[in-house]
Amino acid sequence: IIITLRTDFIKETQNHTLLNQIICSKDSSIVPAMTSLELRQAIEKPAKQAGKSLDKRLVSLLVKDTEGYGGALPLLQFTLAQIWQGLSEGKDPYDLYQEKKGIGGALADKAEEIYGILDSTQKDIARRVFLGLVQLGEGGRDTKRRATIKSLLSKQDKIQDVQLVIRY
Repeated sequence: IIITLRTDFIKETQNHTLLNQIICSKDSSIVPAMTSLELRQAIEKPAKQAGKSLDKRLVSLLVKDTEGYGGALPLLQFTLAQIWQGLSEGKDPYDLYQEKKGIGGALADKAEEIYGILDSTQKDIARRVFLGLVQLGEGGRDTKRRATIKSLLSKQDKIQDVQLVIRY
């Protein structure tokens, strides 16, 4: 059996004795965060396999900006995808990274771009969807949460309209 659990929720298992014993047993394994070397390899090797190389200072900056930042791997992946697209368009990857304002900046730019093309009704839907996907920490950290599309609907929404906004 494989159980995945974000490390910031491990302390929550203490409220469930059996679950806590399973997670903290000698048979369980907690995967550590990637080291600087592992991050560097995760950035450089795919580019090398594709016949490209990334500037060493860019790789160092990506590693520095990602290291120790919990949950940064998806942001790194999105940022690298943007850099890769820029490479195919002849843009300098280091300049593009600076333009995007680092890890997370590329995703923030994309979110702003998408939000900017929505009409006012769609913007209202987008705000409700985002609020519906946050679990308030009530004294702790706010986190993401799963939600059904139906739970994200307000009385005036049509399910197709919400699905359209989500697909953006």
